[in-house]
Amino acid sequence: MRHFIWFATTIVAAAPAPAQSGVALPTGENLRDRPEQGGDVVLEINSAGAYALGGRPIAASQLVGELSMQLSRSRERVVYVRADWRLSSSAIDSADAIASRAKACVASFVGMQERGAVSHVSGDAGAEGGNVRRAIDVQLPLPAMAQSTIRRQEAEAIVIEVLPGPTYRINSQLVAPDNLARRLREIYDPRPIKVLYVRADPATSFKDVFHVMDIARYAGVVDIVTAPAELTIRSRLPDIDLSVRVTARDDSVAGRIEGNNGRCRWGDVYFGQYRSDAERVYFEFQVERPAKRLADSVVLHYPDMLRSARMSGDLLVQFVVDTSGRALPETFKVIKSTHELFTQSVRSALPNMRFAPATIGGKPVRQLVQMPFQFSISP
Repeated sequence: MRHFIWFATTIVAAAPAPAQSGVALPTGENLRDRPEQGGDVVLEINSAGAYALGGRPIAASQLVGELSMQLSRSRERVVYVRADWRLSSSAIDSADAIASRAKACVASFVGMQERGAVSHVSGDAGAEGGNVRRAIDVQLPLPAMAQSTIRRQEAEAIVIEVLPGPTYRINSQLVAPDNLARRLREIYDPRPIKVLYVRADPATSFKDVFHVMDIARYAGVVDIVTAPAELTIRSRLPDIDLSVRVTARDDSVAGRIEGNNGRCRWGDVYFGQYRSDAERVYFEFQVERPAKRLADSVVLHYPDMLRSARMSGDLLVQFVVDTSGRALPETFKVIKSTHELFTQSVRSALPNMRFAPATIGGKPVRQLVQMPFQFSISP
């Protein structure tokens, strides 16, 4: 049986930065700006696998202690890694293991922005421009994880294995290289949790792993995480659970989640906001009796401007109905609408609508509801 090693580092990319110690940096498109700052902890691995910390050569046996000391002065416990793209993932993985033992939370590998490329991810680096460091962040494993945390991860994890070739498996299912971006989009577009665990075969190159993470960010993945060695990969994708989410990078809620500290996202990645079964959201096909709108006194306001123009329209929206039969306004989402004013009318009326909640086994549960609305002028 081939054994896989867990992968754990954030990738930093720079527009043409001078290589040090013969390091040839990997390239990518969907990279974040990560400007150099005083106090950054930078670990370098050259093509021979030799280490340097802060520009000074260092033996592997000294790295944990030295990294621990430097990271203790770092608020977010981020280590940047400038690694040669020709290295095998086993060499990269060894550095990740060292960083994890030094209690790093995020690791970042320095690379290069593809010449002329503009990231497809909003807020990322633009076209190549000067000596600018750029990055893909990857969350490292917790220093010690309880078995209950591992089991919960196994139930929720989407894991990509990077194999020689390169070829790929997502939760044990082979994915053709030319279909990887499309398959990742299919998986992540409907999911509020946009976390991807990465595991690499020891013979895989660092370049190939970097490439996978670059594609993943393009496909909408928010957090890339090292797949811990203890994590068993399930052969099916986890259910879509609309009650659990990973906060966006610019979401102010993220900073208040236990375990998060800036770019350290342990609270999100390890599902610190995991909700109970009672709060889970189900699709209509998953419930025994679907949610149903009750007779109520809600009358949709026909926008005056559109009425005067004798403009008709329709829209399709979705929202969650809770166990009390109340539509939750914060879950409101427009699937199709012929005019924004019609959308505003439905959004305003939603809190006053009443529903019989969905049930499973006679007990009320939350359900995602899709409902059409029509606006028309009587002749």
